[in-house]
Amino acid sequence: MARGRFPDLLIPLLILNFALFMVVLGISGWALDSFIDGRPTDGNSATEPLVLFSLIAGAVGVASIIIALSLVRGKSRENATGSSTSAIIAWVLLIIAFGLACKQIHIGNLGTTLKFLEAFVIIVMATHSLYLLVLHADELGL
Repeated sequence: MARGRFPDLLIPLLILNFALFMVVLGISGWALDSFIDGRPTDGNSATEPLVLFSLIAGAVGVASIIIALSLVRGKSRENATGSSTSAIIAWVLLIIAFGLACKQIHIGNLGTTLKFLEAFVIIVMATHSLYLLVLHADELGL
């Protein structure tokens, strides 16, 4: 798994992404709980899809990072393709959540917690994209 030209960057990026995904899971879990309980979340029409896609992207992202960390530690190198695939699936889900966060910013009328969710979705999108670039640097010719 620690292949490519920048293997020293993989573990710090994995740890950073794990922390960011956990924050996204926490905030989106809180917002989903508020929806279920019927409490207002100071959102707009893009809030509910953003929360759902952030929750799904966060769960898939955490799972892909756990797989990647086990591969970096050298436990099972045969599953490197599965780890890469799950990271790409998490990235695609993040793209959807990123688009919804941008739409929610465009619409406006948000509470502070939802602004944090938007910010963390945008940040984790950038760091996970960087992780994928580092992971596939050889294939991309970087």
